[in-house]
Amino acid sequence: MAAALLLVVLLASRPWSRPVGLVPWLLGGGLGVAGAAGLILSSRPRIVLAGQGLRVHLAPARVEVVPLEIVECFFLGSRLEPPHPGDVRTGGDRVRTLVMRIAERAVEHAERPTLPLWGAWQEGSVTFDGRWCEPLSIDLVRRLNRDLTTAKRAAAARGGT
Repeated sequence: MAAALLLVVLLASRPWSRPVGLVPWLLGGGLGVAGAAGLILSSRPRIVLAGQGLRVHLAPARVEVVPLEIVECFFLGSRLEPPHPGDVRTGGDRVRTLVMRIAERAVEHAERPTLPLWGAWQEGSVTFDGRWCEPLSIDLVRRLNRDLTTAKRAAAARGGT
């Protein structure tokens, strides 16, 4: 804190900073804080095993808890990204995705609002965009399915379901 205050005093004492005024400095500081907050929010894990459920983070200020018993599996997928404006190709780039399948009986968990850049949650499938998470691979999917099975067995052994 003291270092930040010293930096502000040093910057304010420079002749080149005086004509600019205080408002641009405050706006720049506000943009810096907003950018840091966005970076922190976007770097949070998308899926976390937490007790009897999975915490799914597909929107900046929203975390959904999905009970383990309704998560069926994980698998790799892909989707076609729309072409950029002015692109003459018929299709865009292919984006790798991770799909979490939710049981059909869990209609209350079939859809949720998401940030479209991070993924989609509709019709019982939660799709994570591969550009905004750790690198997607077959080994990752195997590990997720193994961890899901282990967590479900542990919950059943405790008498959960």
